[in-house]
Amino acid sequence: MFFNDFSAEYKDLESILKNIQDLLKEEFAITAIMSFELEFFLLPESSKVTLSNEQSSEFLASVKEIALNHGLKIGSVTEEVGELQYEVNFKHGADLGKLAQDLLKTKEIIINIAKSYACKASFAAKPHGDKDVGSGMHTHLSFSDSDQENIFQEKNELFYQSIAGLLENLPASMLFFITDQSDFARFSAKFSINKAELRYRCNATNAPVNISWGTNNRTTALRIPDSYQEPKMRRIEHRVPASNA
Repeated sequence: MFFNDFSAEYKDLESILKNIQDLLKEEFAITAIMSFELEFFLLPESSKVTLSNEQSSEFLASVKEIALNHGLKIGSVTEEVGELQYEVNFKHGADLGKLAQDLLKTKEIIINIAKSYACKASFAAKPHGDKDVGSGMHTHLSFSDSDQENIFQEKNELFYQSIAGLLENLPASMLFFITDQSDFARFSAKFSINKAELRYRCNATNAPVNISWGTNNRTTALRIPDSYQEPKMRRIEHRVPASNA
């Protein structure tokens, strides 16, 4: 049994998300489309525990297989730039309640599989402090019209107003994006590892350290992924939420 019973605890959340979608449809004839990128670390239970490349690949394959077997809408499960850091990409969709449930269930799958490798799965924002990168839950947002076409494929008024609204409400939204004071450490480009290793392993400026937006700029709170080749894929990537949000 991989999952706890989320039905009671998240019944109100699912109702709220459904009401939001209903309001968007009734008032504006649009539907919110969302997805997540969930980053996390594996923390070995002791210094004697190591994961080979083969074991790391097996771990990723197991997470994806079990998640798909349980009907969860995930896409790729890949390695990230940190030491034993990984990422799960969720498929975009309009059923926000199911997306939230899939996220929670995927976390449980990861936690359970990690134990078989003598590791603890950590969704902490920055479990290694300044010695490594942090983990975010990047949230992707767009809106579709009544014909199920992405409204953001054109950089229209709704596109810019959505960006402005998210940035204006960012300070008040932080209560939803972090869980404790230590999570703020992620919003820093500071590292204690040497520069040569840092350049090899990661780009320190991947942290969302600026309350701004930009096209394909990972230093910003809101990133607009490159979509010049496929404007129908244009979306807002909210990079602020931590993985434990």
